[in-house]
Amino acid sequence: MPHLVIEVTRELLPQPGGAKSLLPVLGDIHSEFSHLGFARLEDMKSRVVVQDAALAGGDEEAQFIVATLTTTQDRPHTMQRAMADLIRSRLHQFIESQQLASSWQCCVFFRHVGTEGYIKSQSR
Repeated sequence: MPHLVIEVTRELLPQPGGAKSLLPVLGDIHSEFSHLGFARLEDMKSRVVVQDAALAGGDEEAQFIVATLTTTQDRPHTMQRAMADLIRSRLHQFIESQQLASSWQCCVFFRHVGTEGYIKSQSR
């Protein structure tokens, strides 16, 4: 069950859409993961966390988008890397479409957490 958490500085998000402007990007990532056999569509979980305050080195104006992909099913490292590359590519395209004057950074962390490393409850 892949979980994708995107942290993004507010200035990278177009207004008035804000964080919801990333939903089509997340939908595309979900669809591509499913199409490529990385994960079942219904297993994907993604969310966006908007950062109101951030500091990159000493630069308060620098913008970033950081994605963390956590998988709970063991996958080969090459597949995890391909998943992270796809995420980075889609987020990079999103940022470039904003045509920002300020500097920005886009990165993806990926990690596996086995069943012994999480607890889950669900309604059905």
